[in-house]
Amino acid sequence: MKAIWRFELPIEDSPVVDMPRGARVLHDPPSGRGDPDRIEIWAEVDVREKSEPRAFRVVGTGNPLPGDCGRFVGTVLTHGGVYVWHLYEADEST
Repeated sequence: MKAIWRFELPIEDSPVVDMPRGARVLHDPPSGRGDPDRIEIWAEVDVREKSEPRAFRVVGTGNPLPGDCGRFVGTVLTHGGVYVWHLYEADEST
């Protein structure tokens, strides 16, 4: 059975979150919502699948991009738009 679940990632360089195997990240949140020290994402998941760790990269605007960041997920504003974060899902090889 499929469902859409919300996940929270800490704002750090390389957060890892457990998600059901095969989860498909859909979209980043609108700015100004939720905890200003975390990034929320939503994913389409198969609730019958076992969880596995998924690696992400969080890069602040103006900071250097580290090597291959992976697939761009979205941009999130926190603290009333003072901080702008760009979220990538790291490739398995990175």
